[in-house]
Amino acid sequence: MLGVFIALGASLAWAGSSILLKYLSSRIDAIAVNMMRLWVGMAALIVLVFAVGRAGDILHTPLLPILLVVASGILSNAIGDTIYIRSLSYLDVSISYPISQSAFPVLTLTAAFFFLNESFTWFNVLGAALVIAGI
Repeated sequence: MLGVFIALGASLAWAGSSILLKYLSSRIDAIAVNMMRLWVGMAALIVLVFAVGRAGDILHTPLLPILLVVASGILSNAIGDTIYIRSLSYLDVSISYPISQSAFPVLTLTAAFFFLNESFTWFNVLGAALVIAGI
């Protein structure tokens, strides 16, 4: 049950963030907004890592996982979030967020099939079709 409450907390944080980003997207360029939020977020995470005593974990992480984390951050936070923020200057949050979140699983499923050799079943196809129909 704890996991459900944690997931709902994340949803609440994302909802609040989207509302703030919608407000900012009509006043500040998407790249500038995202740069500011990533710098502040990074500073907050650095403080948190030291506060909970996990800074040593980073020093002992092998290079490949670090490079994969960096690539993931560039793809999701630098590129994906900037594009999402830009979409908010054209669409309402109630439209942009559901589109981005609904398309995400379908695109992930497709990428996992091609790049990770994961299986692609008829249930996947049906689920993808239902998601696309919902968009």
